[in-house]
Amino acid sequence: MLPARRLLLALACLAGLATAGCAPITWTRTTLNQPLHPADIQFITPGQTSWREVTDHLGAPTVIDPGTEGFIARYFFYDAADFDADLGYPLNYVGPISRVPHELDAGGTGIGGDVLTVVVNHAGVVDFVSFSHTNQIAHFNPVPTEH
Repeated sequence: MLPARRLLLALACLAGLATAGCAPITWTRTTLNQPLHPADIQFITPGQTSWREVTDHLGAPTVIDPGTEGFIARYFFYDAADFDADLGYPLNYVGPISRVPHELDAGGTGIGGDVLTVVVNHAGVVDFVSFSHTNQIAHFNPVPTEH
């Protein structure tokens, strides 16, 4: 009898592991690259800061494109959040209802990103810097608010 109980316990554990991804509530957060903040770029002064100083502080950019007077470097940061709750999940354990569709999903997805654009001239000096800070979009807000 003891080996049968161990077998049942092992099967129950395997079933639990197999359905772990099918939970009633899922939360996924994905972040790409190091986040940038306005304080991180305060050292950049157009016409004075060299490209070397920028790369010493921020590292290599994500993309470098040729420009008419030099080149354009861009640093990207992405943040995404996804939330899903199956409010009908408890009905999986009610006999006749478990065989009919009963999912009631509620959730939301948000994607945000920051982009730092640095224009550098042929002399290696920053001519222009622009920072777009929009990663607040990625924060899931279960109650809609006015914008």
